[in-house]
Amino acid sequence: MSSSLRRVTTDLYEARERWSHMEESINQQIEADGLTAELLRKKGVALFQQKKDDEAKKVFVEADRLETNMESKGLPADAIMSRLYVLRGDRENASKSLEAALAANPASREVLILSIQMRINDDKLEEAKPLAEKLLKDDPASLSAKELGATVALYLDDYSTAEKLFEELLLASPLETKHANGLALALCEQDSPEKIQRALAYAVENVRKDQNNSEYMGTLGWVLYKANQLEEAANALKQSAASGQINAATAYYFARLAASTGKPEEAKQLLNAALNGGSQFAKRRDAVKLLTELSK
Repeated sequence: MSSSLRRVTTDLYEARERWSHMEESINQQIEADGLTAELLRKKGVALFQQKKDDEAKKVFVEADRLETNMESKGLPADAIMSRLYVLRGDRENASKSLEAALAANPASREVLILSIQMRINDDKLEEAKPLAEKLLKDDPASLSAKELGATVALYLDDYSTAEKLFEELLLASPLETKHANGLALALCEQDSPEKIQRALAYAVENVRKDQNNSEYMGTLGWVLYKANQLEEAANALKQSAASGQINAATAYYFARLAASTGKPEEAKQLLNAALNGGSQFAKRRDAVKLLTELSK
């Protein structure tokens, strides 16, 4: 009962972000119940949140040592530090820590996934590609590996690879609408009337399944645009924006439509809105290119 009370107390301090009290509570747990990697990692978080970064790192390293002979390990010290730096908003140290984690743990699935995700978010897609390929090679049946591989391929305009991986994902999970959305985006970019029609079918079906999803409505608008059905595309995009908020990708789709219908100033406003948010999306590089062209 005493042990359970100590755990609950620690969790309560963490939920209330009372980090020094959390550290003290964990020390009491370690003294009473013994040293474990889990407790050390919790203590490391409490130290990091108190801006004691070096102390936190040492505690995370100690947790790694405790798990040397265990098959099931937690994230290595540098990877945990990277995640914490991301939460703090310190992208530079997050990147440095993750690079160190990858160098020390090149075969770690968890570290590879974090490294790919960070490179996608930082628009380092060419660096993400070989890591995504390694992840998929190491575990060809992994759905998460296929998702990351498909995302990187889509962002790099490798639409045939993206199509293949999204099809495999959809075959494994036929009701997963996000995979159907990705497949529609990959298909509509290819110079094939048949594939554009398939993309349209997936996009329409996704909207039918989830009529309140503005992202899927935006995808439908983009597929219609690629099918040269400009009026229908405009209607779908307007419906996507009906809630008053549109994501970066949909803002880009709107901008492309505006540019192609002789509204360059409107297109530039939409492109700036898409790019200023800082969020990553498949057409981000195209958005930068189009904005540059319109600003000449």
